[in-house]
Amino acid sequence: MRPPEGLGPLAAERDRWVLWVPVAFGAGIATYFALPEEPPLWAAVACLGLAVALAVGQRRRPGLAIPLLGAALLAAGVGAGRLATDLTATPLWDDRGHRGTMEGVVVGLDRQPRGARVTLDEVVFSSRGGEMPPPHLVRVRLLPSDPAPAIGSRIRVFGELSGPRRPVAPGAFDFRRWAYFQGLSATGFAMGHAELVADPAAGGFWQAIDAARADMVARIDQALDPPAAGFAAALLTGQRGGVDDATYEVLRDAGLAHLLAISGLHVGLVAGGVFVLVRLLGSLNERLAVTRPIKKWAAVAALLSAVAYMLVVGAPVPTQRAVLMTGLVLLGVLADREALSMRLVAWAALVVLVLAPDSVVSASFQMSFAAVVGLVAAYEWLAPRMGRWRRGGGMARAVLLYLAGVLVSTAVAGLATAPFSLFHFQAVATAGALANLLAVPLTAFWIMPFGMAAYLAMPLGMEEGPLYLMGLGVSALVWIAGEAAQLAGGSARFAPPPAWGLALLSLGGLWLCLWRRPWRLWGCLAMAAGLASSTIERPPDLLVSDTADLIGLIDGEPRHLVLTSLNRERFAARAWADRFAAGSTIALADLPADRQRCDGLGCIVHHAGTTLALVADPRALDEDCAAADLLVAEVPVFQPCAAVVIDRFDVWRHGAHAVWLGDGPPRIETVAEHEGDRPWALTR
Repeated sequence: MRPPEGLGPLAAERDRWVLWVPVAFGAGIATYFALPEEPPLWAAVACLGLAVALAVGQRRRPGLAIPLLGAALLAAGVGAGRLATDLTATPLWDDRGHRGTMEGVVVGLDRQPRGARVTLDEVVFSSRGGEMPPPHLVRVRLLPSDPAPAIGSRIRVFGELSGPRRPVAPGAFDFRRWAYFQGLSATGFAMGHAELVADPAAGGFWQAIDAARADMVARIDQALDPPAAGFAAALLTGQRGGVDDATYEVLRDAGLAHLLAISGLHVGLVAGGVFVLVRLLGSLNERLAVTRPIKKWAAVAALLSAVAYMLVVGAPVPTQRAVLMTGLVLLGVLADREALSMRLVAWAALVVLVLAPDSVVSASFQMSFAAVVGLVAAYEWLAPRMGRWRRGGGMARAVLLYLAGVLVSTAVAGLATAPFSLFHFQAVATAGALANLLAVPLTAFWIMPFGMAAYLAMPLGMEEGPLYLMGLGVSALVWIAGEAAQLAGGSARFAPPPAWGLALLSLGGLWLCLWRRPWRLWGCLAMAAGLASSTIERPPDLLVSDTADLIGLIDGEPRHLVLTSLNRERFAARAWADRFAAGSTIALADLPADRQRCDGLGCIVHHAGTTLALVADPRALDEDCAAADLLVAEVPVFQPCAAVVIDRFDVWRHGAHAVWLGDGPPRIETVAEHEGDRPWALTR
């Protein structure tokens, strides 16, 4: 077939064009979320129709038709984002506390030592305060002394609810947007004991699943001690409440926290284990192996086991994505097609984006598909060479190739996900390759197989043996994590790239992985520019929380965070330190005396060549307005002031502030500017 004209080197890789369909569609969705206000749906539809019509008109000129189809996919992505927002329509409450009696049906349950956390639907909220819109879902932490209610039961409890808070800094994680697409109107805590209003309907499917999950957790707790019990329960039931904070921090610093999230690795191990087991059992009968499609039977069994595992662990969104991906692989086996290919990854990504467009801005989607794309690209390059290396080798070579494969796959997945880990979590586990080299085989060949054996043994009451052996593996894994986390530089924190830098990194990585010709290496230039972006944008000099109760200064090199209080707004303080890669946190009072002077009315601080007045009492306003270049007040400021003013009303209206100081006037960014006029934004 003659290659199409007008496309240059692209024509030589026409079989790879389809891989860019989800990229263009996802870029359109990302564009939708980056806009400052809601785009009209009709405009997206009109642009889509116009681009398609022009592409059809230029179908004999591929050099024009292909870009027009790309524009059509971009418009389709924008429209998909807007449509998903309209269909979700979650009424988000404001961030004030609302006390009252709530009654609802339990549709989600997370058992935790500090009290069960329940998600309620069909909520009726009665309060003496102002009326709030009827919520979709609310999430409430019950008292520790209250028993966990069954899924499907209706409970009543007195407590306090509030809507999700705004981001802790401009550009930080948007809790309100996340809650909007989760259908979560408010969260809170119980202030009294929960009362059972109605038992769940008898014979309900989800009630049976929840009862089985609760029974599994109880058996695991009886068979194992912490922290192995909490880790095993997380892998087998999806209940992560038993994993204490210290263990989670160690796993995160070692780059092993992904082992707790039920995603592609775990679903692949379950489905792969069942697939191998069924094929092995089928091959024991020679006649059956020759006359029947044992491989396809194994694929069906593996798919059913993956779905069953997803249901048992509560069907979280990352697990659903993993099951979708695994299902497509197994359907390829059933159709006698190549099971693992970049085209399969592309179709899986497209399906996920169509069903849940908001996934494109989530860390789990970005990191999981980055890892898969990187691994498949590496497999495509290595597969022909691995065949030659395997020939003529014995057991020793097979073992060495396996170890090399684990190391290479760990390195590839780590490199592919590092930019997203840096953007979302401001951390890169530098010891992660070594830790994963040991932990992944341990999970694959010891922990999960004995976990699956425990599943099978529980109906017979014989789970203690498999759980004990699983616990030994978990204990070894936690030990590995602890040793890796203690290595010098086990986990390094860096300033994250800006959004445009992450876009360059993503585009460069996709260019490198999706093409096959040498010109794919041009993607490295975009990736280098994306990495450099984190050094171009300097962090703010001053941060003000959305209540004005906490003010932070970013100071020194290496950076440290100076706080007006080490006891207020601790969540915001931790988030600031992480986001701006502060190596330490100190109190304002610990600065040298020539840089700060405080009394009962507030503080005068000299920072970045600017005189700051931090006002805690209105009586200080007259003097501080005259002395300062920038005044930040915990109280409202009504009087004229020569200084630039950020007061309590400003942060109440516009959320947290970030300020850059320099020779000219301060540059101020607010959360409200980053939120824009969107349905999930808090407007006052």
